[in-house]
Amino acid sequence: MLPIKSRLKYNIILALLIPLALIAPDFIAQVFNSADAAILSKKFLLGIIFFGLFLSFADKILAYFILGFFIFLELIQFGHLFYYDSLITSAKYSLLFSELDEVFVAAKEASRYLLIVPFVVLAPYGILIFLFSKFDSRKLKTKWAILPLLCLLAIIPYRVNKIYNGVNYYPDPADHSLRNSLYAFSNYILNITIPTNLETKYKEYKIIPSEDWKNKKANIVLIIGESMNPMHMSLFTNYKYDTNPMLSTLKNDKNFTYMLGLSSGVNTLVSVQLLLNGIYEPNNHKAIESISGNLFKLAKEHKFKTFFISAQSGASMTNIGYEYIDYIIFRQKAPDLFNKYNDEAFLKIIPDLDYAEKNFIVLHQRNIHAPYETNYSHDPKFSHFPVDASSYKQFLVDTYDNAVRFNDSLLYKIFEFYKNKFDGPTYIFFTPDHGEGVGDNNIWGHAFLNEQIYTIPFLSYIVNADPKINAKAPICHYEIHDMIAKILGFNIYNPNIKPDICYIQSTNLYGINEFVEFNKNQR
Repeated sequence: MLPIKSRLKYNIILALLIPLALIAPDFIAQVFNSADAAILSKKFLLGIIFFGLFLSFADKILAYFILGFFIFLELIQFGHLFYYDSLITSAKYSLLFSELDEVFVAAKEASRYLLIVPFVVLAPYGILIFLFSKFDSRKLKTKWAILPLLCLLAIIPYRVNKIYNGVNYYPDPADHSLRNSLYAFSNYILNITIPTNLETKYKEYKIIPSEDWKNKKANIVLIIGESMNPMHMSLFTNYKYDTNPMLSTLKNDKNFTYMLGLSSGVNTLVSVQLLLNGIYEPNNHKAIESISGNLFKLAKEHKFKTFFISAQSGASMTNIGYEYIDYIIFRQKAPDLFNKYNDEAFLKIIPDLDYAEKNFIVLHQRNIHAPYETNYSHDPKFSHFPVDASSYKQFLVDTYDNAVRFNDSLLYKIFEFYKNKFDGPTYIFFTPDHGEGVGDNNIWGHAFLNEQIYTIPFLSYIVNADPKINAKAPICHYEIHDMIAKILGFNIYNPNIKPDICYIQSTNLYGINEFVEFNKNQR
């Protein structure tokens, strides 16, 4: 066995190399991505020097565990940074683990553009792990090294809980990725283990049947889209591409209405629940769980036949009123059909449904979910616009535009089918669950409380009834729900409503649940 002095030198070498390895990913990343704005902080550097000193005395198994945890966080952080040009937040961790299958699909598609991420993280950490393995039998070790290491790591969740109230920590672009990762992940874990009760007590809604509901005959089709950005729709803007050649032919049709809207949330699980249940206020957990205003429930009460056809997985059906649906089909129930035709599977399904005298039909799309090109890959004709694959960001924009054009064709065909299907009043509505950032102001994807993400299109086609939509644009999801409830024969009185105010909620209905109060008069 080497003398203590000889063994100590290996600890010193490791204690010097550990801080370098921990800060290296930021500075490697800056060579390839200007969105990494980390600056060497004296405070952070001092902290990791102490951390490196204590870690140098740890057994290699403990060191592997800690470094492996850091690698896990940093791969997620830099993957997010290179994909979105922004640092991950605790809300995004929540979204990551709740929609893991979706994340894997998007990551697989983007992998050729993100190959640099493993190099950024694994190169410095790999060297460090190699040295730990090589020096383990030569350096000084003590099992007590775990205590100061745990104390140092415990500072982070303590600060998140005390300083940021366990709720609202946001990453600092000028700070180091590892510190941001540890803070965001601690924030996420704290909100799971010690949920912050943000519930607000509201007055209960009154849901009253209209006097003539028994005489009302109607057919309602609600198409819930996915990740639709109206600024990429030529129907709304002078966009560089004609992404809406079919819907634009309806502009002068008196039965057709199109306007901007506001989603109720910025991810699917939140917005679909709020839309179908007609929840207006943020943090009204009681109304969410009671689903008293659920559209399927209201439809069944007034003898409508109910249908829910979804191109998404069954995981998207939380609190939608499953028990009130007569006919339900989702992706796992017809995988061959949806895998072959993507969202055009709707056109194969809806002609064969067994409709009744009055029907409430919800079609839940997957288009335009990332990866965008998979939405229209089943038919080469929808690869209409040129796609520049040399740049991942341009690739996303180009494939998104093609998916928008595909959606144009699909919506037009659904409108055409249902407007001629029934003899009585027919109401066809389209609203996406939320919008999508496609590079404007360097915003990509969704799940951000940003106006680009919650600004959405709203379309309607109304036959054999008054086609006028008496709503001030932008129309909120809550107002769309209220409009459908009236057609179903119900008047909903909500004593909590503020005139011209819409609420948009973040990615989690419980715990860390931020929201935006949007005043339509300030548009």
